[in-house]
Amino acid sequence: MTIPRKLRSQILFRYGRPWKSLTRAGHVPTAASLPPAQRFLLLLWLAMGAFPAWAQTGASLSGVATDQTGAALPDVAVTIKNVDTGATRTIATGGGGHFQASGLPPGRFDIRAAKQGFADETRTGIGLAAGQDATVDIKMQRSTPTPARAATSSPPPIAR
Repeated sequence: MTIPRKLRSQILFRYGRPWKSLTRAGHVPTAASLPPAQRFLLLLWLAMGAFPAWAQTGASLSGVATDQTGAALPDVAVTIKNVDTGATRTIATGGGGHFQASGLPPGRFDIRAAKQGFADETRTGIGLAAGQDATVDIKMQRSTPTPARAATSSPPPIAR
């Protein structure tokens, strides 16, 4: 099939080159022949291909902290401790009680949740493998306030 000469000069391809230069034998477009915007998009596309492999090396741990009624608890201090190395990471829950820690190395972990007015909760023996996403929800119980000591009305006796 032959394309008329009149149309060949009007047809432009991706690289802004006329038809004749793209169909010439031995011409292979390279990244250097791309306009700057297309070069940037090519590099961005290549870089994005590396992230899924990178994400698979670390594990993640997430969950929701709630009270005994099931209401979400914001600002709970969640401490994640790697039992094997002793490394700890403390994060706070968001407004919906959700917490998430990503990029954790594979191993065994303990989780401790603490909030004023609530008893501390601990989860132990959580094993994570590379690329694993685990969910651990924490239900916290309200702590009962300790009764205050009554003040004595008379001063202590003075020793002579």
